[in-house]
Amino acid sequence: AYRYYRIDLTGGTVEHPHFSEVNPETHQPSPVRALSYRGMPLTLSQLVWNGVEFSVSPPVADDAGIQAWALRWLDLEESAVVDADGLGAYVHSITAPEHSTDATSFSVDFGSAPVRSVLELLDVLAAPATCIELHSRSVLAA
Repeated sequence: AYRYYRIDLTGGTVEHPHFSEVNPETHQPSPVRALSYRGMPLTLSQLVWNGVEFSVSPPVADDAGIQAWALRWLDLEESAVVDADGLGAYVHSITAPEHSTDATSFSVDFGSAPVRSVLELLDVLAAPATCIELHSRSVLAA
């Protein structure tokens, strides 16, 4: 699941294709929020939809659930129904999890995926996790 990447916009011709990634230059600042999701502590910092970083504590021992979630939302068969804006409700990419002694971290480009995709990923992570942090610090620092 970690090797796939969906381009934001394509155009041009077969001989001269154009690929574009959409990255707004400005972002709305938001305060850090401590929440609870299904009884688990959840911290939300400033988020950018195409670069949400997850930090899951304790470290995830088996990423099979994350990969199954990713393949569903990457939708390699492109079976999603396109909405009125031409968006297909796809996650565009997910990085391979990195593990430390304290946490597992990875990043998701949620592309055109709905909020439901985030909630489903939180459900996958909630069973082994005791705390999850979501932020976009590296995207905003760039």
